[in-house]
Amino acid sequence: MNRREMADETLTAGIRAHCPEGGEGMLMHSFSVAILGDLLARRRGLNTDVAYTAGLFHDYWLHCYCIVHQLWDEYANHGRHGAVEARMMLEPTGAYTGVELDQICEMIANHNEKDLVQSEYDELLKDADCMAQLLFASDYDQKYNYHGRDEKVLRELGVPAQE
Repeated sequence: MNRREMADETLTAGIRAHCPEGGEGMLMHSFSVAILGDLLARRRGLNTDVAYTAGLFHDYWLHCYCIVHQLWDEYANHGRHGAVEARMMLEPTGAYTGVELDQICEMIANHNEKDLVQSEYDELLKDADCMAQLLFASDYDQKYNYHGRDEKVLRELGVPAQE
């Protein structure tokens, strides 16, 4: 089994265990961010497995703990909580080096700080998350303020913005 298959199975098992209802929406968003993260990593010359895995796990804590248990006061910290959870789930697999696992967890921890410019890997996950919301959320304009990330990434990819 390759690293992506292992990550896919680990995430899916976690969702089945902790997110009995609504897991399908979380899976769709997670896989969308993972695939877009891979695409952006290829474009930017970054590690595609790190990008894919961070995208896959970035909102795990949000969906499986914050929403399920209505921990709304922790919403702003869901990235930090998610990084801890991702490490606990991924480390036992032995599929990632220590440096890769640190990078994945840092990306997850920082992904909801869309107003800050951070490392190239942090920016990649923020941009992939933004693009997934743009492509799949019908209330994108009203719900999300991604500080112009959507237009920036569309330009990077050579895709015209819709009028």
